[in-house]
Order: sequence, then C-alpha cells, then structure tokens
Amino acid sequence: MAGEKQLQQFIVKKSRERGILVYKFASPGHRGVPDLICIPPGRPAYFIEVKNPNGKGRLSGLQELTIEKINRQGTKAYVIDNKERALEIIRLNAQTGGGG
Repeated sequence: MAGEKQLQQFIVKKSRERGILVYKFASPGHRGVPDLICIPPGRPAYFIEVKNPNGKGRLSGLQELTIEKINRQGTKAYVIDNKERALEIIRLNAQTGGGG
C-alpha cells in the first residue's frame, strides 16, 4: 500500500532527524511483530506498527496480541496511521529526561 509505505518513510525520516535510530523490523517465524524498532539516544527502545492512513488498515488479531504482550513487558508499542500521530510519538520519545 503506497500510503502505508509513504507514512513509514515519513516516520523514519522524522525520527532520524531527532537522532533516533530506526530499523525496519522483521522477525522470521514470529508473525504479528510491529514494523519498526526505534532507539532514541538515552531512552528506552519502542516499536511502531504502521497502518495505512486511508483508514482501511486494521490490526490483525495476532498484531493486537503481540502489541499487548510488548506493552505488558514494559516496552512501548504504538500503532500509527497518520503524520500528526507520528510526530507526537517521535517528540514524546525523543525528549530527554522524564516520561515516555
């Protein structure tokens, strides 16, 4: 899906501008794992599942379960389907000190 790919490229570009390492994440043998792993300097890593901004992208049951498991482990996993939400999450996780 072109929209999803473009949004993913936007997330990678804006994250890297803030000094966040971003990797396309593939987990062979483990379907449902989020698309990106993001590692900000001096902050915990987090995952991003990118969905099509046209509103048609939905999490599969396996993706929902995987994201819940990640969050229960104390690691953040976000679902992003628009640029505004992407920028919000990037800003939140690029901040130094405090919250996350």
